Amino acid sequence: MQLSMFRALVFGSLIGLLGIIIAISPLGVGLEERFGLDSLFRLRGERPEETPAVVVTIDRNTTDAIGIPRQLDRWSRIHHARVIETLKALGAETIVFDILFSEHRDNAGDAAMARAMSEADNVALLCMRTTEQQSLSNSAGSHVGAMAIEQRLDPLEIFSDAALATSPFYLPKVPEQVRQYWTFKAGSLPTLPVTALQIYGLQIYDAWRRLWQQVDADVAAGFPPDADSTENRKRVLAMGGTLRQRMMDDPSLATRLLKGIERNAETGREKRILKALIDAYAGDAGRILNFYGGPGSVRTISYHQILDGYWTAGEDAGLAGKAVFVGFSERRVQAQRDGFVTAFSQPDGRDLAGVEIAATAFSNLLNSDGIRHLPPLGYWGLILLWGLVVGLGCRFLTPVKAMLAGLASASLYFAGAYHGFVAHNLWIPFVVPLFFQAPAAFFLALAWRYREGSQQRLCLKEAFSYYLPPEVVQRYSDEGCALEAGGRLTSGTCLFSDAAQYTRMAEHLEPAELGRLVNDYYATVFAPVSQEDGIISDVVGDAMLALWVAEQADADLATRACKAALAIARDTTRGAEEGLPHGLPTRIGLHAGPILLGNVGAGDHYEYRAVGDTVNTATRIEGLNKLLGTRVLATEAVVKDTLVLQFRPVGRFVLVGKTQPLSVYELLCPELDAPVIQDDYLARYHEGMAVFEAGEWKQAWSVFSELLREQPQDGPSRYYQLLSEEFRRQPPQVWDGVIRLENK
Repeated sequence: MQLSMFRALVFGSLIGLLGIIIAISPLGVGLEERFGLDSLFRLRGERPEETPAVVVTIDRNTTDAIGIPRQLDRWSRIHHARVIETLKALGAETIVFDILFSEHRDNAGDAAMARAMSEADNVALLCMRTTEQQSLSNSAGSHVGAMAIEQRLDPLEIFSDAALATSPFYLPKVPEQVRQYWTFKAGSLPTLPVTALQIYGLQIYDAWRRLWQQVDADVAAGFPPDADSTENRKRVLAMGGTLRQRMMDDPSLATRLLKGIERNAETGREKRILKALIDAYAGDAGRILNFYGGPGSVRTISYHQILDGYWTAGEDAGLAGKAVFVGFSERRVQAQRDGFVTAFSQPDGRDLAGVEIAATAFSNLLNSDGIRHLPPLGYWGLILLWGLVVGLGCRFLTPVKAMLAGLASASLYFAGAYHGFVAHNLWIPFVVPLFFQAPAAFFLALAWRYREGSQQRLCLKEAFSYYLPPEVVQRYSDEGCALEAGGRLTSGTCLFSDAAQYTRMAEHLEPAELGRLVNDYYATVFAPVSQEDGIISDVVGDAMLALWVAEQADADLATRACKAALAIARDTTRGAEEGLPHGLPTRIGLHAGPILLGNVGAGDHYEYRAVGDTVNTATRIEGLNKLLGTRVLATEAVVKDTLVLQFRPVGRFVLVGKTQPLSVYELLCPELDAPVIQDDYLARYHEGMAVFEAGEWKQAWSVFSELLREQPQDGPSRYYQLLSEEFRRQPPQVWDGVIRLENK
């Protein structure tokens, strides 16, 4: 049980590590954003609460209503001046233009707009940073590379001086959808949403200054005494970079500032703004946008309503204390010019405008309701824990129970992630845990169970493989079929071997000693069969039947059988020469053809055997070795396709009990080995066989006699010398070159 638990813990840990690897990869990050975060936004839907920002949109309705050109570059900026004056009069706390004023228009209009901004003393303008690729050349004028040069494109000086601040606004598109923004760039440069928050926070400047005086007197010394004058207000905004850097250098500073809020804030509004400022300066530069909905979800007022004095004197326009963002925002798809794809982009193609995203970012900062994500260690820990949970469950439960438990756990996980997102603006990624880790745990656990089952079957198969061919054990293990008589028809090569002198030796040995000798002998005989992928089909006493079979005829099977036969002959002969216990000279016969391979028997006893004329013929060929004085004989069906072996014909025979003649060959050795019979000897041997088959007995006797003088132990030469002498004395009545045997 302890080992099982340890393995389960290791399995769960591996699932956890797999999840971490995927989660930190570009693939995992992209999937969590595209499918995870966007799905949470869509499921949550639009948020009905009032945002602290208002969008004043310049759209086609504006130009149609006030009768001015639709091309903004043809407007007189006197219209913007009137809008600024009206917004200030309606109580707007901050006015932000998401428009780049980098070119002159009419002098009167530009002057009017600059004057209105100066008097309002709460206007922020957009500036831009552009990157240009500049080609680099060597002294010879050849191109050697390129250099990226970043440039800042500011509003006209008349507007930059009149505005309280100018800031860039960066929106990353990776690859095309906006999900985040930056609060600071280039280290400590505040972006447009932060600048808007800074201006908005000037209304509680005294509380902000007191807070710094109590926490960091050195920084507080740089604050002006008040924020009543334009100069002082600009000084306060200019300190934003310093405050950002100070908090980056001392992370504990934000904690001390937050603790001091209760002593310095008199109202809930002051607390809210102070916390927002601290979070903006001390938090991460990259922020995830918490969209309030699709296009128009941030309260939107048409530009012409402000320009035409839509609200009467004293009427509450709902702009008091608001941050107003002015820019392009078009409800009609064909007229959109500043749209960005977001999670709330509409099916008809309508996207959020840049000014709406800027207003959303500002509202996230002021409301402190931006989307938060788990810190890396927390996220990795969650994934590791989830991996352990699903890993243990899938490891210990049955597959059906594991699936049901996995679905229930995944539902709970997703419910927790959704609740955290809706109630706490906390993004808990779920794509990797639910769609990678959980399936991986389930299917890997199945694979593990299958592997364990396979190991158990392997143990049984290994035990049975000592008694049955491995492929038979495999088939019964896989199919679980019941034993019955019959088999399958195959094509292959049979090798039948028989040990010489076994009977005489067994007569003089005790059974235990004989058993040891037989085991040593079969260890020698079985090894070449196994090396050549053969099957030991039957063993009786000192005889062995080995098979090389396939569904269709395969020349490679015969070659393997021949190699095994030569190896058996070599090893047993060498053992006999060296006086080893297993040194029993062995005779081998090979034949190829159809074989019925299957169960033979009835009732409660079966044996797995090869049946057919091919097997019987192989046994007869083995017996032919005694007559010819050879060790390894094979029929033409075996040797005809064995290209890598050396053999010689030993005649055509009609075996006992047969009617059709067979051409029989003696296997000599692989061509790559040194031949046991020289080529010249073989050539004369073939000559002798030719004249014998031609019925020229005298000449055949002469050839074989000469061969025997060179190699007295050559069995086929001795056999045909004697047979030639016999036929010379008493020729057969009919001679067709075939020797008919009457005895086994």
